[in-house]
Amino acid sequence: ELSDIPSYYQKQKMAKNKGKRQHASQGWSHEEHSARVTKRLASMAKKCEREGKDLDEKLEKGYKRSALAHDSRDKIDNKKLFLNLSHLQREIEKLRENLTHWDEVEELAKVQKQRQEEQASNKPPLTRAEKAARKRQKMHPSNWKLRGAARPAWEVYDFDTRYVCPHSQSDQEAKERAKRIQNIFYLHKGHFGGALMEEDVVLQSTCRTFLSLLMQYGTLCVEAKRFKSARNAFIECMELEGDDTNTIITTARSRLMRMYLEQNRPDSARRLFERIPQDRSAWVRYGAALVEFVSWNLLNETSSTEQTSVTMLHQAMEANIFCAYYLAFHETFSTFMEYTEDIEDAEAGTVEEAIEYCSSEQVNLWLQTEGALDWLRIVLLRADTSYENLNWKKMLDNAERKAEEVTAANEILDEEDSEEEPTPCGPTDIDEESINSSCEQSSTADHDEEKFDLKMYLNMFRMAMEMINDSGALHLC
Repeated sequence: ELSDIPSYYQKQKMAKNKGKRQHASQGWSHEEHSARVTKRLASMAKKCEREGKDLDEKLEKGYKRSALAHDSRDKIDNKKLFLNLSHLQREIEKLRENLTHWDEVEELAKVQKQRQEEQASNKPPLTRAEKAARKRQKMHPSNWKLRGAARPAWEVYDFDTRYVCPHSQSDQEAKERAKRIQNIFYLHKGHFGGALMEEDVVLQSTCRTFLSLLMQYGTLCVEAKRFKSARNAFIECMELEGDDTNTIITTARSRLMRMYLEQNRPDSARRLFERIPQDRSAWVRYGAALVEFVSWNLLNETSSTEQTSVTMLHQAMEANIFCAYYLAFHETFSTFMEYTEDIEDAEAGTVEEAIEYCSSEQVNLWLQTEGALDWLRIVLLRADTSYENLNWKKMLDNAERKAEEVTAANEILDEEDSEEEPTPCGPTDIDEESINSSCEQSSTADHDEEKFDLKMYLNMFRMAMEMINDSGALHLC
């Protein structure tokens, strides 16, 4: 009997392994998979009931009914985010190397070659007659290839007359290229991608692409909670653009201020708005006013007083008066404003910027700060509305007038585009002017995009202000 025990266990083990091999080769059937999912859901329901949690809420977070999927939705989104970050980082380093060793001749040749390839891809295929005519074209005698007894003599002649040493040629090209190479970061720091680079459209387009990639990388780093990398990206954009408002083309300052306030870094936010006192965006000016108010009213710091806080708020109101009214009467505006998530990177001082600011996470900082909105409302109603920048009616009328002008200009451009006929352009017609014009068209061609309905937002803002005015809320008791 004892001698039969090993054989018995061996048979049982072989039977188990045999079943596993058959199961692995055949795969799961639909019934087996359904039974496994049902068992898993029943186990989750018991666990949620024991812990006092909601099963539906847990399922919404990312339970997948797939046999081989083990990652939740959050994990999959994080993986996509990190893949995008690594891709952007490679593109940034590639452009950085290119701009550090900029060769204008090579870049123009690249653009010309790209344009030729686009034209070749858009060109219709040759007909049989055109192919036959191309074959009949006579070759120049210098391109003849002799055969037979004359071939050795031709090879010696060709070597003596047209041979070029590749080593000496590459050395000469390297010397010429070394004379042409420029460090764009050193030469154009302070006006990187700005109006001063309009003469060289290829360089300007490349610089703006670099800034755009840096901004994308910084924004994704904030989303991935890589705040140090995001800070470095935004600061690099600021240093490249400089402090002149005419050369600023990105929203790096606004993004950096938003990140500082969201992460509760008031000291870093203070250093930022003191560094850029001429910045007129609502993100910077209203953030500075909120930091100054907290420092004076809540923290009782000696460096901040009521007068400095009111001065900061007056600067913010002069930069964007619409934002002050929106914050002061946030409950009323919230009932009127719709489609606020469609506004992104609005121009400073406009109604769109006020809507974007008051629909972002920044408004929660005002709502959660004790006494901030009441203080803002009192200072706003005591302000002198004789100044045009503080008179909401005049500013709103000006915004509507500009919107009508932009609409009329867009209609004229649409009519001109519909009347124009495309002219064929052969591969021999490519020059530097055509390259520059193509770069300008690619950088400013936004006609085909969906039109932004600015009048709708202006009308909603006016309706909210008229309701507030009729209720008597614009007058101090």
